[in-house]
Amino acid sequence: MGFQTFTQTNSFDLGAASSSIMLGLTISLVGIFVLGFLFGLGRKMWVNNVKLSLFIISFVIALFIARPVGDRLMNDPLSDFMFIGSYIPASGTLTLGESTYTIVMSTLHEVATQIIEAYYDYGNVSIATNPELSAYIIELAAGIVRLLTFFTLYLLFIIISIGITLILSIISIITPKIRFRLQIGRRFIGAGLSGLASFLMVVTLILPFSASIHSLNRAYKDPSNLAVEAEGEEAYDPLVTFLNAYNGSIFDYLTFGFLKDKDGRAVDTLIMNYISDGEITSGGEKLSVSLQEELKTLGGIYYAFASAGALNENFQPDFNKLVKEESVKTLFYNLRSSNLMTTMLPIVFQLFYDQTDAINSIKHETIKANFKNNISSLTITEYQQELDAIEQILLTLIKYDALQSLDSIESGKLYNEAAIDDIFAAITSSQILTKSYPVLVDQTLSIPGIEAIFGVEDVTTLRDKAAALDPLHYEGDLLALKNIFKELVRTNALDLNQNFNFNNIYNEQSINTLLTSVGKSNLFVDGFGLIMNAMFNAQGVYNKMDPLMMPLFQADLRGMNKSLSQDEIEVYKHVMSKLFTSGQADLINNKIQQEGATTDAFYNELLDQEKIIGFMDSMRAVDGKAASSENEAIPPSFILNRLIPAQLYYMGQNDNSGFLKALIPSEYSEFPKYEWGSEVAVIFEGLAEIKFIDPKTVNLISGNPQIEAYSWKDLIRDNKAAFSQALIGNYVKPVGDEISPSVDPLTGRSLEYEKNPALLDSDLVVENIEKLLDFLLKDYIESSDPVDKLATIYYRSKTAELDSPDLVQKRLNYKNNMETLIDIFVNSDQLVTVDINTPPSVLPPLPEFISDG
Repeated sequence: MGFQTFTQTNSFDLGAASSSIMLGLTISLVGIFVLGFLFGLGRKMWVNNVKLSLFIISFVIALFIARPVGDRLMNDPLSDFMFIGSYIPASGTLTLGESTYTIVMSTLHEVATQIIEAYYDYGNVSIATNPELSAYIIELAAGIVRLLTFFTLYLLFIIISIGITLILSIISIITPKIRFRLQIGRRFIGAGLSGLASFLMVVTLILPFSASIHSLNRAYKDPSNLAVEAEGEEAYDPLVTFLNAYNGSIFDYLTFGFLKDKDGRAVDTLIMNYISDGEITSGGEKLSVSLQEELKTLGGIYYAFASAGALNENFQPDFNKLVKEESVKTLFYNLRSSNLMTTMLPIVFQLFYDQTDAINSIKHETIKANFKNNISSLTITEYQQELDAIEQILLTLIKYDALQSLDSIESGKLYNEAAIDDIFAAITSSQILTKSYPVLVDQTLSIPGIEAIFGVEDVTTLRDKAAALDPLHYEGDLLALKNIFKELVRTNALDLNQNFNFNNIYNEQSINTLLTSVGKSNLFVDGFGLIMNAMFNAQGVYNKMDPLMMPLFQADLRGMNKSLSQDEIEVYKHVMSKLFTSGQADLINNKIQQEGATTDAFYNELLDQEKIIGFMDSMRAVDGKAASSENEAIPPSFILNRLIPAQLYYMGQNDNSGFLKALIPSEYSEFPKYEWGSEVAVIFEGLAEIKFIDPKTVNLISGNPQIEAYSWKDLIRDNKAAFSQALIGNYVKPVGDEISPSVDPLTGRSLEYEKNPALLDSDLVVENIEKLLDFLLKDYIESSDPVDKLATIYYRSKTAELDSPDLVQKRLNYKNNMETLIDIFVNSDQLVTVDINTPPSVLPPLPEFISDG
């Protein structure tokens, strides 16, 4: 629909005034015709015929020679102009602000070029990189010169025609008269021709006025120009009321407003277009240059402002009042229709870019330079497409009521999946916004608090990575970013107040979705180590790490390459899936959030036999030894294989029991030697076996036994068979030198240790077996009881015999003799009594212990 009409009821009646204007103009044209008719009555018919013919000839000649003559005038030296050439100075000056520019008065074309270049320089805009606007304005100026040339020539021809008509009228008076009977009819016909000539002469002279009204009227009637509730707006009422009075008026018909082409252009508009229109070439594309089409566009833009009440009494714009769907659609429809506006877009964007606040907000110099180059490299067609994208963004913001004014966006109202889809669709349809992805990263990293989480060095590195991204990857990164936002909004992890709640995404579906999205972002993959470093910092993981190990671990994180990062993402998807399936994910997350590192509740949950299998599957996935339901290969985790022992080492340092401290290396450089996921799985599955037999194991592991008198000594004595099972597993002692069929000869482990593990299937346990046994048997070793001392002597001598530099042989030695070592303490009262203060160099043979298992 076109703009709405309305009735104005004020003390000053606009409608009546407009009607009066139309009536006055109509009377004027009729009066011109009558005067011409009356003058024609006094002349012979042939004179009036000549008068009309001279008008037509003058008009046609002026019409066809105006363009070449006007173009010649644009390029001829000003000093050659007739009559005024000698009065034109050699140069002039143009003052813009505090700058003064010298304008050499050579040709009109050169003068226009110099003036435009002065404005370019004043606005700090490069004419070399933005030549289209300059060419367009010069062509518009050439169109104006053509029009002036036409009317100058036409007036000259009319003056000549009038002179000729006067001479012919005098001649006609002195020629012989024809009989009155025949003369009167011819006189009236001739008078009519004279009146018609006078009428057409005036109508053609007011062509610019009538064509301008018809062009504005085309904007008014254009169904794409949508009006809002415009009644009572000072800038809107007069023009609309005038056009309503004009449409269908006699004056409209008298100026041939009823003669239109298929595009609705009246005949006067077509004549003006023929004289003034031109074209320019931009990037191989032809752009038409039309004064009348630009006038129509300006009329449409005026309607967009006026109907929205966005023009005050001084006709100053208030852009915030354009925040309405109809106004935005009308404004952008007209901007797209204007080649002038299109050629201005590169300048507009460059001026925006060069604004101090805008340019200074981009911290990274390469990102800043690339952004500017990306914008300046767009073609005119691409800039027209930018208008579509910007319009779509504004309409989306309006649709979700997120844009109340141009300087205030309520982003919280966009926190729904449909809005995010719409916004990102609009963003990715814009080359400028898509190519601004590094700027988005740069600005995000400038958010207060980000630097505190990432650290200055990592923020700088992330900016460097964003600057180095291949532009072909920008759209993919934006898509990944969209999916991340959608998941955060779907789970309400990012609420309407822009508060972030990590716990809302701590579920299998969300973690998998977010990791998948991260894996599709080149920037996130490239900076994955930095992101994980920041996450560990934010989640307090580093508070649970030895201060000497933390910087080493952070250095490893920062040094991750893309291949490792991609592997990590796949590992985490498998690990987190298994953790959530086993029910252990919440336990770990809650434990990270707590200050205490070793509580009974933590160990109790961790060693729950019903959950331990799923949990330890996730641990083996850390080493790439567990597969998903599709059985595809999983890479080992670079990060977790360093984080797990670092966390365990910290727990060992703060563990009352000392169990972990006995196992975990104190040197960070030792961590990569082990497959930590599998090591943890074996150890905790072995401990779960003991805990299943005697729940008091949890108290001993945590170092907080509920019964102070109950110790590892009591646990081993009371549960010898179960303890042996947890240490050795289903290992069957070989006969002679043969290796047991249940043992892998290359590793010494049980062939089914992943299904039925034991502590001695762990390399970590075997390498530290003496320390571990010292920990388990410390109640004996530290005892002052003579029998316990004797048992300790036997134990020391036996462990010395079992030691071996070969890990596999050491494991087999201990598996073969573990029951004997345990028997030494469990049955210490059956040992042969010796003088423990001066033990013999060779101990008597051990008695045949009676097994209690």
